[in-house]
Amino acid sequence: MAIRSTVRILFEQDGTIVDTTNAMLYTNPSPPGPDVVTQVNIDASWTDPVFDSVASLYNAVSGALNLAAGDFVGAGLDANELRQSISDLRNDLADKSKLQTATLDISYPHPLFNTIHIIFTADDPDDELLGVHAVPPPNPPLFQYGANSEPGAHARRAEYIVNLDHLRQRVGDSGFFSEPFELHPFSFAFSVREDATITTLSVFHTLALHFFRQQEVRPWCQTDIAWLTDPVDDPNSDTILHPDTIVDQQHLMTYSPAVDSVTPEVGTPFQEADIDLVQDQNGNFTVNGRQYKLIFLNFTVASRRRLDPTLPPIRVFTNVLVPEAGSADKLRPMVVQPKPSPGESGGQMYLSGGVGSATLIFSPHDVARGITRIVFFAVQDLNVWATEQAVVFTLPLTVGHVIGDLVKGSGGGGLL
Repeated sequence: MAIRSTVRILFEQDGTIVDTTNAMLYTNPSPPGPDVVTQVNIDASWTDPVFDSVASLYNAVSGALNLAAGDFVGAGLDANELRQSISDLRNDLADKSKLQTATLDISYPHPLFNTIHIIFTADDPDDELLGVHAVPPPNPPLFQYGANSEPGAHARRAEYIVNLDHLRQRVGDSGFFSEPFELHPFSFAFSVREDATITTLSVFHTLALHFFRQQEVRPWCQTDIAWLTDPVDDPNSDTILHPDTIVDQQHLMTYSPAVDSVTPEVGTPFQEADIDLVQDQNGNFTVNGRQYKLIFLNFTVASRRRLDPTLPPIRVFTNVLVPEAGSADKLRPMVVQPKPSPGESGGQMYLSGGVGSATLIFSPHDVARGITRIVFFAVQDLNVWATEQAVVFTLPLTVGHVIGDLVKGSGGGGLL
């Protein structure tokens, strides 16, 4: 009795998948492969501290979807069909439901892609899953929808293929492009529930897409993690993140600051992700039951906005806090500061804020027993925006000991 589910997004050019390691592609670069934007796992022990009643969850679902309904109707979708698909999705949620939302700001048009492929997958090893409910309803050639619907399945998959040129043509530039003072979200949602008789579980995902001209995309910061095997000796690969080395990978945190009095923030300025370092009975480190040897941690900050000469440049800092008996010698991230870089929008060249990063590749054996905190900071001006994203690694102590507070710092120093 447990559901594992993800929503992934692929970028394609006429059916050919684009490598998302290209940092200029869109606002949330990640390790290679299909990009996980939301991930929801739920079992019978789940209790929701926010949506503590079915009614409050329904209200959140309806609010998230109704925000985008007007944009889809403007694209030519039938309002009644859209309203019915929202109702079906909402009414299919179980008493125990887990919700996750994500927002992506995408710069367009782009020479590398013209299609977005959104893929939802869910599996339950114990109970069968009912059919997927999704919003919006299919509307080819604007976007196509497909799902497996055979009864008795323990795994479900549903996907949208969105032709961005068709969507832009249908709604016009004023309805397609978001601006700092007027956002036009296009939201996609998926839900699935168990076919169970005692305790029924369900999951719900929403993904809102904002399309910006490049010079108007909001800055963003993101932390990703990948668990790796031994590096592959591949002369054609310029990265340790060769597909054959990746055991698992995950987005941890995303933040996009408000850059004016109207544009809302995505996420919060202070974020934290907890990672347990798990060892099997032989002392091997594992993630989801699979052995790994290295951890790749990456913090990225990027601004595609037109450079504002009245503001200071964006800067990246790091800090590492380790237990009393630990050492930070092998846990210092390599920092690359953002530099102004050329951008292009509508045939016009301009200078943007650029891309910066802080990257760390380390062995879990380099982490002391207890709690180790690796902190990333990005700041443009404390009066404009700043953010902190911390990854907390926990390696259990021997039986009978208590994990104490962090006491030693090493790195670039804290700002916030």
